[in-house]
Amino acid sequence: MPPAIVSQVIAVDINPATREVVTGTERYTRELCSRLPGVAPDLTFRFFASRPKSDLGVDVTVLPFWRLWSQVRLPIALAGVRPDLLFVPGHSIPFAWTGRALAVVHDLAFERHPEAYSASQRIYLQLTTRWAVSRCRVLIAVSESTRNDLESLYGANPSSIRVVPHGGGETPGGRPASASQLRALGLPDTLFRDTPAKLLAHYRQRAASEPPRELRRHPPALRYTLLAAFKVLL
Repeated sequence: MPPAIVSQVIAVDINPATREVVTGTERYTRELCSRLPGVAPDLTFRFFASRPKSDLGVDVTVLPFWRLWSQVRLPIALAGVRPDLLFVPGHSIPFAWTGRALAVVHDLAFERHPEAYSASQRIYLQLTTRWAVSRCRVLIAVSESTRNDLESLYGANPSSIRVVPHGGGETPGGRPASASQLRALGLPDTLFRDTPAKLLAHYRQRAASEPPRELRRHPPALRYTLLAAFKVLL
């Protein structure tokens, strides 16, 4: 009698998809997690969150906790489940998790635009990003710009980073503005005259890759900078 095949267990932090305010990371987590069981039916996925939410497309184990859920409550649950891999679509790997981990890093805006974050937010994001870089044998970055930032700011090994852009072939929800429409905004060509070309390229990459809803949620100074840089570089 052949030995029974034991399916590997993948624990997934789907918590961002349950938040009330939906930005790019929340939408990414929801869309990605809803597809995982279909694209990898040979694996057993266990999804964990701190609050319930309908229409996620998967069964979720809800673990209520009031604060620092990913750092306190999630690792307690993982100790009981003992998954073969922890997958975190939002980059925050629990410090107490010692098993294999895979994280997605969306951007390092807290380093490039520190004025948009509180001191405590920046410290937490810096610590969790550095932890993800040191703990994950492979990291997923959503753009070449994010890959470059991980290498230059956190010393990530280039061979450990895989760039997987957002999107999966979905039909676009609207028609993008043409170059002539963007130029009609009347921004002067000298607007970024003293700004390094590498930083401008980073701005444009971010503006091009973020959904409009997420762009609208940025603080005005950051939102207008990204859009202006996108227009100037056309």
